Amino acid sequence: MSKLKIFLICICTVLLLFFLIIGINSIIRVNILNKIVNKAIQNIEKDNYSLKTTCKTGDSKTETIAYYRNGIGRYVAENGIYTWTDGKDAYLVDEDNKNIYILNIEKSPEMLVGNDMYAYLIPGYNKKFFEKMKIVGNMFNSFSTDKINDVECYKIKINEDKYIKTTWISKKSLQPVKALMEFQTGEPLEYEYELKFTSVKISSIEMPNLDDYKIIDYESKEVIADPANTNEIENNE
Repeated sequence: MSKLKIFLICICTVLLLFFLIIGINSIIRVNILNKIVNKAIQNIEKDNYSLKTTCKTGDSKTETIAYYRNGIGRYVAENGIYTWTDGKDAYLVDEDNKNIYILNIEKSPEMLVGNDMYAYLIPGYNKKFFEKMKIVGNMFNSFSTDKINDVECYKIKINEDKYIKTTWISKKSLQPVKALMEFQTGEPLEYEYELKFTSVKISSIEMPNLDDYKIIDYESKEVIADPANTNEIENNE
């Protein structure tokens, strides 16, 4: 056998072993990702969770918290203004100024809390097998382990067109604990998550008594009902 044939056989063997190792690693990683997604699906069935999100960029920091229980979701911004939905109706509530805005559910999904809102923080959620293979097997992405605040995590980095997103998922709870968005331009965004299940009380998702609230259409800004005008009419009578 010539030296050239031996060389080619060696090269082919090395390449075969290389792709075999990549394939085995990808399958192992997909199984881990499936385990994480399946845990999220199990948690969704509980119909009860809260998600506190802390977003840091530069020197600024903002906090939001989402509550969900039995079909009702409430999303509270740092200024206290919140959205509320029961899946049929949706509102933006400003308790300090006694204003309530009627939202179009189809046009404002990003403002509303659903039962699987937190699951979309997980890379690969709602993806098919081969799409998950692209996430964990793509040479421009990475799947490794890391420790965040003494929590052992899976670290999943995805390279998109305009940004790189890294997500840390606790090995123990299989829940997302942190994410980092790095853009081509601008400062990165860092998110920290605190996710709890079966702890949301009815008081956390209740709507206030709206008798004294001005009711406004969010899109048109049309005032649908104003208690101040009603009181004025009653006083004139």
